Amino acid sequence: MSNWHRNSWVCVVFALLVGCGDDPAPSTTVLIGSVLDRATDEPLRGAEVKVIAGAQVEASVLTDDEGRFQLQFPAPAGPGSQALEVVASLDGFRAESRTVEIENGKPTEVSYALSLLPEGVVACIQKSRPAVIVGYFRPAPGRPDPDLSARIADTLRYDLLTQIQKADFVTAKQPGIFPCGTAQPKVPERYGRFARLLGADAYVGGFVTSPDPIKVKVQIAVADGHGVMLAPLTATSTDVDLDDPTMARLAPEANAAVLTALAIGYKLSDKPQECVDLIAASERMLGHLPDRLSELREECKAALPNRGLL
Repeated sequence: MSNWHRNSWVCVVFALLVGCGDDPAPSTTVLIGSVLDRATDEPLRGAEVKVIAGAQVEASVLTDDEGRFQLQFPAPAGPGSQALEVVASLDGFRAESRTVEIENGKPTEVSYALSLLPEGVVACIQKSRPAVIVGYFRPAPGRPDPDLSARIADTLRYDLLTQIQKADFVTAKQPGIFPCGTAQPKVPERYGRFARLLGADAYVGGFVTSPDPIKVKVQIAVADGHGVMLAPLTATSTDVDLDDPTMARLAPEANAAVLTALAIGYKLSDKPQECVDLIAASERMLGHLPDRLSELREECKAALPNRGLL
């Protein structure tokens, strides 16, 4: 046999065993992680997780009862890194994706966490501040009220915005009050988290009892979106006629809680003049400032750019 034939047979046998191409042999990459509800931090069962290379879906799997997933797919084992996309989706939630790096066939992180926002919450995200979100209020027993959040938001607008407008606020810098009945934290301790998720300075929630078919008792809790308040501020308003927001009045403590959260937002947004103006309107409205609002007034006055000239 000639040397040429002998070398050809060697190449054929070698190709059958290990291949003669330039691409490295694929190895199995294992990617693990979890999918959570971003609003509640609870695991999401049944979410679909895909790993995508270019336009090709390499693998997909559903999360288990604890929201965990494990994906296995072929990846080049040679030197260098490859960027892949991991996408998580679930009905009723907005899908989320993130980029993962694969180095020599292995992910660069031990585990990957993805979090999905409920679609109902996404619709309430604010694009500008200051903003107050009036979230879910539990209706009185036997009196379902799908518009309860909107009606309490209307009451707050008539209570607060009329007085704030008298402070000669620039319209663009006045706070907005928005209903979002689909934003439903399970406990008041999560109200601040919802405020941050929604891009708001304050989240307002609570429940209603109905000793009277028209005038109700409104239990309110308010948290700020900046993490300043150690716990939500609470207040009880009695004999509130939510059917007529022009006549309904919440307790001064309820208004003070919302105004405190807004003042914190103005202060931390480097708007000391708006903070001072808001608290001046608060004093006219409440008659007497709570200690926290008095402290915020002094802090905002000290931050005024012309303070040293006074």
